[in-house]
Amino acid sequence: MSCAVYIDIAAKQNYIFSSNKLKDIVGASEIIRQVTNKDLEKTFVKKYPKFKEPDGNFGGGNALLFFDDEVSAKDFIRIYSKHLLEAFPSLTPYFLLDAKFDENNYQESINKTHEKLEKLKNSYFPLTQPLNLGIESLCPNSDFPAIVKDNSKSGKSKFYSKSTMAKRNMSEKANANFNELFNDVLINKFNDKFCFSLEIDKIIHDENSYAAIVHIDANELGSRVKQLKSFNVAKEFSQVVDTNMKKAMEETIKILASKFKNGKFDGEFFDGANLELKTDDDKFILPFRPVVLSGDDLTFISEGRLGVFIARTFINELKKLPLNFVSSDDKKLKQPLFASGGIAIVKAKTPFFKGYTFAEELTTSAKKLLKESTNKDEKTSIDFFILSSGILGEFDDVRKRYFTKDSKELYNGGYSEADFARLVKLMQELKDISKNKIMKLRDLAFESEESVKKYLEVYCDNKLIKDNKLEFKMLVEAIELMKFYPIFDGEFYKGEQSCKNN
Repeated sequence: MSCAVYIDIAAKQNYIFSSNKLKDIVGASEIIRQVTNKDLEKTFVKKYPKFKEPDGNFGGGNALLFFDDEVSAKDFIRIYSKHLLEAFPSLTPYFLLDAKFDENNYQESINKTHEKLEKLKNSYFPLTQPLNLGIESLCPNSDFPAIVKDNSKSGKSKFYSKSTMAKRNMSEKANANFNELFNDVLINKFNDKFCFSLEIDKIIHDENSYAAIVHIDANELGSRVKQLKSFNVAKEFSQVVDTNMKKAMEETIKILASKFKNGKFDGEFFDGANLELKTDDDKFILPFRPVVLSGDDLTFISEGRLGVFIARTFINELKKLPLNFVSSDDKKLKQPLFASGGIAIVKAKTPFFKGYTFAEELTTSAKKLLKESTNKDEKTSIDFFILSSGILGEFDDVRKRYFTKDSKELYNGGYSEADFARLVKLMQELKDISKNKIMKLRDLAFESEESVKKYLEVYCDNKLIKDNKLEFKMLVEAIELMKFYPIFDGEFYKGEQSCKNN
């Protein structure tokens, strides 16, 4: 038996995406990473030397720590919770003490811990930010009292909340850590020609452009975790998952950067628009920025036209990597991580929280597709949605209201690998039709499938119809995605093979 303390950061998405500034979002994500990873060990032990360095499992917004006795554990909770409250207001941490945690019966112990934590969350929500008394100026990014002056060059001596400034101060460290993490790619592979930015205006083309907010999550990881019998095995498994996610990100960065020659995109887009990278200190700014890369979760923001491309690339790279897991001979545990992703393509001025909410719902939709599929060989999936400025409402309501006609859905509800190959083929066939006729086909799709077929037969090459069948449910999404998906050597990007050839 051990004395364990479980730390969980609640409402992580609200904390990260409460601001519409990329700098604040990145800083918030880094704060969550740091307060629940190895850094808390180093900081705590250095500041309070009477405690030995606790053993633990870290990452993803939670941590499991072990102490010699209950007194030390309670002292840790008291001191560390006060530190978090003072340093990072509006962060919502929960601490759960289990004085009889059985490391050798890990699954039963951790399940009981999670059950107790849920009861705690349902019974108590801590107040972790200053109250607004109605007489203070409010922070433009958080709606909390603006009591801290930003004296940085970009701050223009404005006042912000302590919560916003904590995120903003952390953002530079986050960017430095991220660049250091992928130094091998950025420096050794591309001679230090590329960098990441904390400003959304430098990632997307212009303020009238679209941004892609993407959430990717591993499939059925929970069923694997349930097979981990001891703490040490669970700890190693967590570390291996983290390693594979970072390796897949390295490969994704390589592939993305290789698509640009002297800052200019090596492919093209259906509408003829170009894509040229902006610069910072003579380095080209990559058109995407990961916000969360922790555990089996990835969230990133990118130039809208590259969101689906980057998401598919990452998922494809991730599935190539078997888990280098030495504590078990179970082949299922050692299988690669198969993931699903949701891509919300939104106008650049759309609140990030709304875009992230859509991306999360799309990920759920993509996972549902796999669960309901009879083809068990399909392991990965994506779903996407292009949110025009005039569309309002929640995700499910938007799809039903704007993309359903006479109870018929004008969307596919997610794409497996095979489905997406069919979608790419459909886009390729549409590419040979004039743009005016393509838009007419989109309008007719909202009337009936028969109207589309008749128009194709009369005005277009009807190769879209095979054996009197049309990929009707994919048609509207294919037409919309054509502007937001790259073309290489005259063909829409097909996947891994396309990467090798380009």
